[in-house]
Amino acid sequence: MAAAIERVTPVIRLLIPPLLALLGAGVIAAAVIGQAVWEYLRPFDLDDTLAFALLLALLLLPAVLLFLLWLALTAVRELPEKLRRFPETAVQHGTTLAEIARTTRERPVSGRGWLVNLGRMAKLLYSAREDLLLYAPLLELLNPVLLLGTVLAVPFVLIQCLVAAAILASRMG
Repeated sequence: MAAAIERVTPVIRLLIPPLLALLGAGVIAAAVIGQAVWEYLRPFDLDDTLAFALLLALLLLPAVLLFLLWLALTAVRELPEKLRRFPETAVQHGTTLAEIARTTRERPVSGRGWLVNLGRMAKLLYSAREDLLLYAPLLELLNPVLLLGTVLAVPFVLIQCLVAAAILASRMG
């Protein structure tokens, strides 16, 4: 699994800088458009405030989607190192399970022994959950909503940049 992800890692490294540039451009374009709308709508009334807040949320949505993709790509890029450490963790869990099984077979007389074993099992389950969570970035990256949103966000950010450039050009000229 780590080897397959390592083959994709160079592509991820190539995608991250343009993704961050597009993300930054989208935030700046949203700010320019938002400021122009702010100037146009002044003085505000309640309906204008709600419309302005909705517009800002829509303008920032593509940047948020690009940010989420960046987070997923960064996590996937770090995944091979985590997977290399995984066998050590599995051996550690096996040792803990064997020790819990051994002490359980000995049937401790006191209820304290059972509570200690129960606590160790809970701790083991919690750490196993943490170990399985390392695969979560792959699920995020394969999330159809995130992928579709990102595909739609790219042209939307480019359109935002063109609109922001037109606004800035009209103010200068």
